[in-house]
Parts: sequence; structure tokens; C-alpha cells
Amino acid sequence: MGGRTEDGRSKDAYCVPVRLRCDDGDLGIFVVNAATNDLSFQADLDLAQYGIPAGTIVNVDTFAPDGTSKNVVSNAKGIIPLTGSLPGHGATMFRVKPTARP
Repeated sequence: MGGRTEDGRSKDAYCVPVRLRCDDGDLGIFVVNAATNDLSFQADLDLAQYGIPAGTIVNVDTFAPDGTSKNVVSNAKGIIPLTGSLPGHGATMFRVKPTARP
């Protein structure tokens, strides 16, 4: 994830991404804040690194622990920015869903 917290510590030690790929082509990315402080994060997701063919169009939704979801990116391809903020010990999930293959 990269970057530093406001007190100069590496965000990599506190913001932990986990990625899972489903048989149907969906990709799940969990971001967990292991710190007690609120944290902002930013990552560039390269779809090719997860076997998603070049030119594949995807939609990205976030899911909160309470089950609510929100579309955050539509009709994207290539490298997709994922950003957000989490409270201390918070978590979120991004679902990357292919909508059209090249």
C-alpha cells in the first residue's frame, strides 16, 4: 500500500491487503487496518497480475462489514486505483467483477 502515517510510521505495517480470485472470474480484495488509528489507503490494482486478460472491462464495488455495498468504479480496465479510509481495526472488501471480455 505504501506511504506513511501522520506520525511517520510506515502504513505497510498497519494496512494489510488480501486478494482472492473466484472460479467465476471475480476478484476479492480485503483491506484491513490493524492499527488503532484511522488510516487512509491508496493502491493501484493491475488486473493483469491476477490473470484478468488485457482489455477486460470490470466494475468495482466495496462491501462494509455491516453488509452494505457501493459501486466505486464502473467500466474500467487495465490499472484501477483503489482508495479509501478505515477506522482503527476496520476492514473493507473490494469486489472486482468482469463485465465484458475482450
